[in-house]
This record gives sequence, structure tokens and C-alpha cells, in this order.
Amino acid sequence: GTGKTFTGLGIVKRFARAGKNNILVVVPDDKIMADWIESADLLGLKISELKNTKDAGKGTVITTYKNAGDNNMLADREWDLVVGDEAHYLTQNK
Repeated sequence: GTGKTFTGLGIVKRFARAGKNNILVVVPDDKIMADWIESADLLGLKISELKNTKDAGKGTVITTYKNAGDNNMLADREWDLVVGDEAHYLTQNK
């Protein structure tokens, strides 16, 4: 509720404007992913959801931490930017 998603999207947009479009956004769950995609659309950004763990996508993509942890294809892309939303969840033992 404090604008962290839009702050992150501002950074993504700045990279995209500079021609750096290999961007990965990683979020905790599908609800937050939908929020990012919807908010990106408001800013004129296209973010594509990765469909499975064998998909590294093209351009700016978004996935969950679960997918990112299981998706070896992501290591084959040279990322310009990786944004981790709610990264503090990574330190919790769930």
C-alpha cells in the first residue's frame, strides 16, 4: 500500500527506455503477479507471465519464486535487471 510496486515499475520502465529489456520480476504468488501485470499496463509496460518451469520468455517477464527456483531455463538468459518483490519472504522457513 505504500507504492513499492510502482517504484519497482519505475525502475523497470527506466531500463526498458534504455533498451535493456531482458528483465525478470520475481514475486511470491499469483495474486501479486497479477497486480504487477495490471500496474505495468497502466504505465504502458508489457510484462509477460512465464507459463511453466521450461519457459524463460522474452522481453520483460514475471514469475513466482517457486517457478524461479525450479526453472533452470532462467539461467540461460542474460538479464539486464532482476527485481525481487517481497524478497523478505525468502528468509522465512515456509
